[in-house]
Amino acid sequence: MRKICFFMPVLFLTCFFLSCDSEGSNTGSAVDDSIRYSPEGIENGIQYSKTDYTLFELGRLEGLDEDTEWQILEAYLKKLKSEGKNVNLTINDVWVDQYYGSYCPGYLFPNYADELLDFLRNDYLDPKNQTVAAVKARVKGADSGTYPLDVIVQTPSSSWRSLIRYYDNSSILLLDKGHLYDMEKDADSEYLRRVLLAGWDARKIINRHNGLDFETDAMIREDIFKFILTGKNWVPTKDYAQINMTYLGTYNGYTALAVLNGAGLPAIYIQYVDGVLFGFYNKPIFIFAWKEREIYELDYLFEQGMITHEDLVEMAYFHHAGRKKIIE
Repeated sequence: MRKICFFMPVLFLTCFFLSCDSEGSNTGSAVDDSIRYSPEGIENGIQYSKTDYTLFELGRLEGLDEDTEWQILEAYLKKLKSEGKNVNLTINDVWVDQYYGSYCPGYLFPNYADELLDFLRNDYLDPKNQTVAAVKARVKGADSGTYPLDVIVQTPSSSWRSLIRYYDNSSILLLDKGHLYDMEKDADSEYLRRVLLAGWDARKIINRHNGLDFETDAMIREDIFKFILTGKNWVPTKDYAQINMTYLGTYNGYTALAVLNGAGLPAIYIQYVDGVLFGFYNKPIFIFAWKEREIYELDYLFEQGMITHEDLVEMAYFHHAGRKKIIE
């Protein structure tokens, strides 16, 4: 089977990590605290404690401790009520449905490029810095749907948008220092858009929500580095976490992805597969499929009958975040 093999100079890493245009790192710029949300569990004179919560056992989701989950529940209930709706909700009307991991907040990133690479290598994955918890939360009374509802949002720390696919009336929530943010409803918040997350971490969360599980994600990242660096295995595993990629769906067992290196080059990338456009305003970019530790070109899979034209259309839809045509 024909496999992709990418050849990139070591400079790729520098561009990948230090880009500050479309996929740049965050800085600790000052932000008005009025855009934050209070985590207090007091609504209409009611203050809840953990013992009041009987809907699910706290801490049941692997990786999410019960104290963090409780903070999210309190803040989520307050946020729902602050929107002027759901005034009769109680703490037992909300729950955390999935945990998408914890991430290093962008405001910890150094402001200077010569310090950033060292930070990414040594501090970015330090557990004490992985403090922004990402979850999917739900509220009672919201029916699970059969058909997808797609929402287009500005990707944090990026000028490229992302598509979030919902099958229910849920929310992707981020907890930072007791304050809660909704990746859809707070997408225009300056703090979420520019400060809270690195672009690659925001995409990890959206990818998780859209169906890319932790284990598959980890294997794909390792194989991307192996192929991009022509089989040389000198890159530390911890650097895999900073690959910036968008999950485009899984088709016939093949996981489709776009890897965005974020280098701010004045170029336009265009690829057609069976007449389907995949475009991006920076170059290089890699669009491919992965299965069982192998990476494949899309046109090869199409020629072999492993994916269909309709599959390609759906991949391009995710890649372009719902825009039918972005480049003439």
